[in-house]
Amino acid sequence: MRSSALVVVLLAGCDVVAGVEVERAPCDAGSFADIASSDVVAATGFSLSWDRDLIVYIGDRSVLQQRLPGGEPTPIDLGIYDVGELALAPEGDALFYTQQIEPPIVAAALRDGTSWTFDGVAPAGSFAGTPSSPEFGARRVLVRLAMGGAVQEYEQDGNAWVPVGPTQAVDSAIAPNLTPSGLDMVFASHDGVLVAHRASVDEWFGDPLLILPGEHLFPQLLDRCRELYTLDQLVVRRYAR
Repeated sequence: MRSSALVVVLLAGCDVVAGVEVERAPCDAGSFADIASSDVVAATGFSLSWDRDLIVYIGDRSVLQQRLPGGEPTPIDLGIYDVGELALAPEGDALFYTQQIEPPIVAAALRDGTSWTFDGVAPAGSFAGTPSSPEFGARRVLVRLAMGGAVQEYEQDGNAWVPVGPTQAVDSAIAPNLTPSGLDMVFASHDGVLVAHRASVDEWFGDPLLILPGEHLFPQLLDRCRELYTLDQLVVRRYAR
């Protein structure tokens, strides 16, 4: 049985995800302020895979998975507790989610085909963002330790998640999402959607930049930051530059 939430076998010389662009550098996240959006699915929370062909989301008080475009939604059983924030691994085979207990805690599940199991290992904290891909080295993930608390970065070391560096203050309600490279983080604040970059995972991120003003929840940047997905008024929306 796999005991790590995010164990992926890498083939030497091959990309983790076929058909996606791999570049070991921060992305160019320009403004999405004047970009028209398109509806994806009605939800109260969501997360997407790297190649945007799988979405997991909360709808009708249940967690669902759906192939894009045009697939049928299928329920996911994530246990007895109400589920909060979702964070899908770039490869779509593992999922962090928040169990809505007191205090909230991050849990992890693994996907095999269409079925999910609970044998994943999660970092300590209340809310986890989308992790990086092992295509770029050891996985990283940003975790908000408690509601309104600091953000801790973790690195995967075998079957454990090890804290990296000091905790950081990030102006968002939940944990920021990482792009697959781990060199960009995106989060929602009271001003709108912001992104911050770094040249290496050995350093923290630079000053954040506003890329979409207004109220937008759970932002996720994909396709080298050319696509932005957010939750706007209970609908997942896609902005593409």
